[in-house]
Amino acid sequence: PLASTWAQTSSGLTLEEVLVLAEKQNLGIQAAQKRLAAAEALTGSAWNLEKTQVYHAQDQNDIAENGVFNKVWGIRQGLEFPSIYASQKNFLKAGQRQEEARLEMDVRALRKEVSTVFVQAQYWMELEKRLGYIDSLYVSFSRSAARRLETGDATLLEKLTAESKQKEIELRKSEAQSEKKKALIQLASLIQWEGEGEGEGELTISSKPVILADVNSQEGHPGISWYEAGKQQALFQTRVEQQAFLPDVNVNLFRGTNLAAGSKIYPGFEVGLGIPLFFGAQSAKVKSSKSLQQQWDWEAVNFQSRLESQSRALQSTLAQQLSVIQYYETEGKQLGNQLREQAIRSFAEGEIDFIQYVQLIENSQSLDLQYLQAKRDYLLNQLELIYFTIS
Repeated sequence: PLASTWAQTSSGLTLEEVLVLAEKQNLGIQAAQKRLAAAEALTGSAWNLEKTQVYHAQDQNDIAENGVFNKVWGIRQGLEFPSIYASQKNFLKAGQRQEEARLEMDVRALRKEVSTVFVQAQYWMELEKRLGYIDSLYVSFSRSAARRLETGDATLLEKLTAESKQKEIELRKSEAQSEKKKALIQLASLIQWEGEGEGEGELTISSKPVILADVNSQEGHPGISWYEAGKQQALFQTRVEQQAFLPDVNVNLFRGTNLAAGSKIYPGFEVGLGIPLFFGAQSAKVKSSKSLQQQWDWEAVNFQSRLESQSRALQSTLAQQLSVIQYYETEGKQLGNQLREQAIRSFAEGEIDFIQYVQLIENSQSLDLQYLQAKRDYLLNQLELIYFTIS
């Protein structure tokens, strides 16, 4: 329904609209939300007592005052040492926090993938547009060269060069169209776009330039929360294993009687402790859980280190790419336009031949395409910085 509304009211979805759709409709995120709900529900299982036993017993040695043996009915309950249940609760709560961080990371990874595909699609759209303009120039001059060849004003080499260049640009334009289509299909799959097919209902995106917020990837990164929750979970797992050395508590409530004349009811109870006598297996579990704690500690430090080094590397790359973009916007764009306009005018006035014209057009085109690629690469590295994810 949301996709249909936007399709009817806009000529193309913006990145912000696509991201909203992705978070609402992506099946992977919906599955992650269910996984979190399952972890949250599991926290209620911390106080998991053993099944209560209801029993009936007859012992002919148990003779009542009326000379008849008693029949006994009772209930028996065993439970672990009470502090274990609190540790289990904390363990499960840490697991829930870890799933919350995992959901954030899944959303983060989805936003990164959707944004990356969106940027790529826009790049191919713009490339197709620019190649279309160059293609129209070569088509025009290819026809002109053919007419001039007939009148003897052009050589066969000029005609063949015009045709080959026009064909080359046509192939590159066709490649851009194909890549754009593939990117839009991938984008439609990520947001579960209902009208994914050709024709009416096909996904279209806005050509409005993408502007990304400058966000520090280290601040509030869910990966840090995920590792912290993992460390807490390992800590409480160790406490659970250590507290398993504490005694269990067993309570037995019963009553005995018989149906003969003069019978009485004889209530009774038993309270006992289950004391562990063999520690080898449990000691191994404690050792293992302590090793797991150390593992989480080292992995958390490693992640923080990777986060910082990746951030520094990307910042350096972005600075270099930004200088390329700024050069084009301050000088390169004007230079490219001048080259193109001068080439068209000079060729039309006979000041240059077709080979020189092609060289000038290619120089102008090279500046444009370098700028396009620099913009795309800059945005992709910005996304890497904003949505840094762990494998």
